[in-house]
Amino acid sequence: MEIAPCPCPLQLMMGPLPPELWIEIIEHATAFDGELDTWICDPFLSPPPDDLEYRMAIATPLRHSLTLVSRFFHIRANPILYQTIVVADYSTFGRLRECLELNARRAKASLTLTKNAHLIRRVHIKARSGWPQSLERPPPPSFTFRHLTILTTAGCRFGEPFWVKWDMESIVDYFLIHCASLVAFGGMLPWAGHYEAGAMLRKNPKLKMLCAPISAWNEVHVPTSDSTIDAFLRLQAITIAMNPSALDSRVMTALLSPKSTSICGLRLRLFWPSSQVLTKVEQFGSRITFLDLPVCPMSPLLDISAFTNLKTLVASVAYFALPNRKPSASVERLALADYHMRKRGVYSVAWKYLCSAVFPNLGLIRVVNRRVCRQLVRERPQEIMEWSKYMESSGTALEAFDGRLLATLVNNTD
Repeated sequence: MEIAPCPCPLQLMMGPLPPELWIEIIEHATAFDGELDTWICDPFLSPPPDDLEYRMAIATPLRHSLTLVSRFFHIRANPILYQTIVVADYSTFGRLRECLELNARRAKASLTLTKNAHLIRRVHIKARSGWPQSLERPPPPSFTFRHLTILTTAGCRFGEPFWVKWDMESIVDYFLIHCASLVAFGGMLPWAGHYEAGAMLRKNPKLKMLCAPISAWNEVHVPTSDSTIDAFLRLQAITIAMNPSALDSRVMTALLSPKSTSICGLRLRLFWPSSQVLTKVEQFGSRITFLDLPVCPMSPLLDISAFTNLKTLVASVAYFALPNRKPSASVERLALADYHMRKRGVYSVAWKYLCSAVFPNLGLIRVVNRRVCRQLVRERPQEIMEWSKYMESSGTALEAFDGRLLATLVNNTD
């Protein structure tokens, strides 16, 4: 009589659990908060670009390792491996293109294999170096990003141009024309003005969040069509970079009008703005629930008490160094978005200010820059413990960039 082979311990362990539960287990082990959130302007909901790349650099190798454990794990970990793609340089772009094309050919010949492009839900492109001069121009974007049927979030941040302007526009056009599920688009596109932004919005009527700074609003002499105005009016969040000559533009006037009922998130990149510009911005008033201020010397002059329904504020710690500011009882969450350490006295003044009656309902403060967090922990551990205890007594939590308590990072370094 033949004896049936005894199943291995792994089979015994995995047998009773449904596949859906295993997917949740793998997600819990490798995912991080905000990875797939479409509200990409809010650092409390979605990690900033630098933090996203940092966390993906940790999560991707682990996800890839899970796909190599067995066929069982490969099937269930593969969707998580491809759900967020970060393209950091030319070599990454080339490997992604080859991988997607090879998988598409295999899936075409198989009835059970899923196209990996159908699993991608977020794409972030960052250029760290220019396109090699010895190489030909990059292939058409459709060659790489075809069939992104469930893509909801796309981001591009170009410092030194990875692609020339023509190629950047081609990539953006492909996202907005062919990715019907795209909801949020963000990043740094230096060429984006209200003309280009209006064209982007008209191409994709589902786009609700435009976090690419709109920098060419000074061209008030350029006629703006009614269709462009209507496209801006459906936005829920927008990033504005402008100067005083843009105050009379049709787009700005439309956003400030009663017709603009959708917008509730505002990111400002106003470098050395005049008081006239700041007064204009304050007219958004009660519609704004999220506000991101620039890290510049003039931002403290903006009166945040004008935004009576403001819940989340992103600002520099220098914003709170000036005394005699008007109270804002609506703010519940504050993100400190400095990109470098400031003088010791600035932080001390800021903490005292934040714990005063100016923000009576403030429940959470987060230092969103990873480098600043580490410098604070390394150089001012005693002050962090004192600040944390003082804030805890007033019902306010002080967090690091990843959501952990800043005091916990101090304890872990001991």
